Amino acid sequence: MENEITLNGKEYVLKEEVKVVPEFEMFNSKTEAKLIKQLKLMGFYECNICLDESRAYYNEIGTLDEANVSMIIAKNPKAKMIVRRFIPYDYQSGEVQFHIPNLKYTPSPDKLERCKYSPEYLAMANAFFNIISSSVIISMKEDYPITLEDDNFKFILAPRVETE
Repeated sequence: MENEITLNGKEYVLKEEVKVVPEFEMFNSKTEAKLIKQLKLMGFYECNICLDESRAYYNEIGTLDEANVSMIIAKNPKAKMIVRRFIPYDYQSGEVQFHIPNLKYTPSPDKLERCKYSPEYLAMANAFFNIISSSVIISMKEDYPITLEDDNFKFILAPRVETE
């Protein structure tokens, strides 16, 4: 018997073996509900068919908001169980429709970095992190996305582009 799944009356065959997910700490249900609600308010679209637990657990995952302005990346298994609900996934092809870009940079210590960011998105990110964290690390560089992160999530916000 192959790995088959039936969704809405259609049968799909999974292309790879489903791995067993080891036990790990989860957010409590109240916190999880608050995080999911806040992600929806931030413009992240909750998918009808989300990434299964084993694929989420064993892969680095994240997703873009509908406006392609911000991104949320899960940093540990309990965060991945939240973010997996917002990742477009095609069971027929077995493809996860997301790529996490490499945003490694080193800010210059002798130069004041200046960028414009949407205060609405920053306020929503602040509300998101206030649910689970008492402190957040903020990284920024001129004309580069701002990164806010704690032990569970990394939130990346694109700078506003000035038009002449």
